[in-house]
This record gives sequence, structure tokens and C-alpha cells, in this order.
Amino acid sequence: MVITPGTAEFFADARQLGFQLHHFFLQFFNGGLRVHRNIVENKIPR
Repeated sequence: MVITPGTAEFFADARQLGFQLHHFFLQFFNGGLRVHRNIVENKIPR
């Protein structure tokens, strides 16, 4: 595979985008777990 300046830029952009997506999904996942836990705890009869 030939690495041209354009290819290097593309990979840098893709990696940056990957980090942002990963961060977003982690926050989304953590938020979902929190909501899920609240629902489960509220459904348990006291």
C-alpha cells in the first residue's frame, strides 16, 4: 500500500473521528446504563 500525503491525512482524520465516535458511544452507553439501573431499582418493590 502506498502512503501518499493525502492518505496520511485521511488516516489522521479517520483516527480523530474514531476517537470522537468512541467517546460519544462511551457517554451514550454510560448514560443508558444509569437510566436502566434507575428503572430496575424503581421496579423493585420496597
